[in-house]
Amino acid sequence: MDRKDKRKKDIWKRRVFISLTIFLVLVIFAASFFGKRGWLEIRKAQRRKAALQQQIEALVEQKNRLMEEIKVLKEYPEAYEKEAREKLWLMKPGEKVLVEESRLLEEEKKKKEEKKKPPEKNK
Repeated sequence: MDRKDKRKKDIWKRRVFISLTIFLVLVIFAASFFGKRGWLEIRKAQRRKAALQQQIEALVEQKNRLMEEIKVLKEYPEAYEKEAREKLWLMKPGEKVLVEESRLLEEEKKKKEEKKKPPEKNK
């Protein structure tokens, strides 16, 4: 009888040990997958990083374009007049401006596209 009781206790202890081990492995797996620093959070952070990197690249490109425009305006004073005529539709006194319909449509299209773009945040 002692042997059977001991064997039953050993089997019971082994089952408890295996059950606890499996439980701990599942808890560790769940924590590594769903926790604060789990796989899902890492993936979200990587996606945010990629989006921010693209935004940085777009802002750097915009900065370079604006710096080039500043350089042109500083070096060539007649560029002011050209910008005023093209963007602001300004003219000299007594001057008449002829506007092509296709040009008007292109500018309206550009304005609509600019309105669709989300506003860029400045730091």
